[in-house]
Amino acid sequence: MPRGVPFTDDEYVLCTYAALYGAEDLGGVAAMNLNSHPGSSIKDKVRNIAADLDGKKIKRCPAWSVLTGTTTGSGPRYTAWNKVEPLTRLSQEDLLRRCRNILSHHLR
Repeated sequence: MPRGVPFTDDEYVLCTYAALYGAEDLGGVAAMNLNSHPGSSIKDKVRNIAADLDGKKIKRCPAWSVLTGTTTGSGPRYTAWNKVEPLTRLSQEDLLRRCRNILSHHLR
């Protein structure tokens, strides 16, 4: 996939779940690849979201180190917070159900 291709809304749902609860329930990072983003890009997106969650003091999966996309010592950028924030209000069960629906749709 060419560099700079934006993540889709579905990919934000999956990456947000992974940042909050881990990627294992989704089948790991490889299973989250809907549009040929390299695994490293998916991990970086999850780490960006983890930084946003930390900045907003929202509990998340501690397995992810944060990646703010800014210089050292600067806070997160919140560039996709409008996509992530509504997902943080869902229960883990509801968000996982949504993720599984996305994954099953993309497997067809």
